[in-house]
Amino acid sequence: GGGSFGPAPKKFLADIESQGLGKRTDKPDVFSVTGYITWMNNEKSWQYPSNPESKRKVTQEGDKWRDEKSQELLDTCLRRFILPAKISDHTGSSFVTVFDDDAKKIFGGVSADEMWEMQHANEDGFKAVWKQALFQQCTIKVRAKTEKYNDEERVKVSSMSLEPINYKAEAPALLERIRRYVN
Repeated sequence: GGGSFGPAPKKFLADIESQGLGKRTDKPDVFSVTGYITWMNNEKSWQYPSNPESKRKVTQEGDKWRDEKSQELLDTCLRRFILPAKISDHTGSSFVTVFDDDAKKIFGGVSADEMWEMQHANEDGFKAVWKQALFQQCTIKVRAKTEKYNDEERVKVSSMSLEPINYKAEAPALLERIRRYVN
């Protein structure tokens, strides 16, 4: 994940659309959402091979790995998560990209390298780990920014930090929302 420099305003997922979050051109919107992980893609690009030092993507050349930027040839790579997921709350859902450190939290500390090995050695175990990771409640700090993709503008939401739900910390905010609702 990117980092969690201070608190971010709490939002609901429907606010992305209703408040136009991520639509400003000058800078991204940063906010926090509490919801459930309802989908993760393990079919295609959920990981990438990287240079263990720089974290940059590498490509395989025979039994070596080439860092595209530095042209350095490496003996090994380190797989890192770049996880397409969907988070949902009571107002809606949003696709979100979850990066390595936060994805490890979703999978109980299992690394992308370990997951890659499992996928190739024990397909049933691999699927079970993914299934078990679904429907966890978490608070996720995200960055929303409009990007152009195939000449179409869309809001891309990326994880900056993700934490399992802290019920004790969430309770006062929930009570305040209830008070506002009943008054």
